[in-house]
Amino acid sequence: MKRLRYTASIIVYLIMILCLNSCLETKHFEVDESLLEEQINDNDIQISYRMPSGFKPIKKSMVDSIASAELQYDPFAAKILAIYVDTLLNNSSAVVSDMRNIPAERTENKLDFYFTEFNPNNYWDKVEISRYKFNQFPKVVQLDMYNSNRRLIKLFFYDENKVKFSVDYVLPEEYYLDIKPFIESSIGSFNEGYTIVIEQTKQ
Repeated sequence: MKRLRYTASIIVYLIMILCLNSCLETKHFEVDESLLEEQINDNDIQISYRMPSGFKPIKKSMVDSIASAELQYDPFAAKILAIYVDTLLNNSSAVVSDMRNIPAERTENKLDFYFTEFNPNNYWDKVEISRYKFNQFPKVVQLDMYNSNRRLIKLFFYDENKVKFSVDYVLPEEYYLDIKPFIESSIGSFNEGYTIVIEQTKQ
C-alpha cells in the first residue's frame, strides 16, 4: 500500500511539472503602436521588438562596457544586449539580456524560489509570478516586483525548455497605471525572428 501511494505521488508530481509547460494559457496583449518606438531587430538572439514611446537606447559602447563588467563579476550572468532610458519620465528604463549561456538549472532554481532569490533584502513589498505563452514563445515567466516607490517587471522568454532572453522594465510605482499600457504594448511586440523591409526606388 505504501509503495502504491508513493508511486501515485510521483505520478501526480510529474503531471504537475508537465502542466507547468504544456497547460499554460495563451495571453493576449493589446499592442497600441502609437505608444511605441520604432521596431528593433536584434541579430544576436533573432528577435524583434518595440520599446515604449520615449525609451531611447544608450550608446552600444556603454552597453558593452556594462555587460563586460557584469560578466567579469559573474561569468554566468545574463549578457546585456541593450539598455533603454525613458527620456520623458525620470527613473524609468528597460534592459534586454541574452540568457542562452546561463545553465538552465540555475535559472529554474531561482524561479522555484523566486520570492527569496529576487528579493534577498526584502526590498520589494510584493513579488508575484505568472506563467503564460504568447506569439511564438512557448513559455514566458513574468515577475512583478514592487513597493511604494519602485516597480520592476521582469520577463523570461523561453525557447522550448530553456530561457532565451530576458527583459526588465523599471519604473516609478506612482506612475505605473499611466505607463502600464505602454509596457504591455511593448511586451506584446516581442516576436521570434524579424522581417526586413527593403524599399525599392522607382527607376
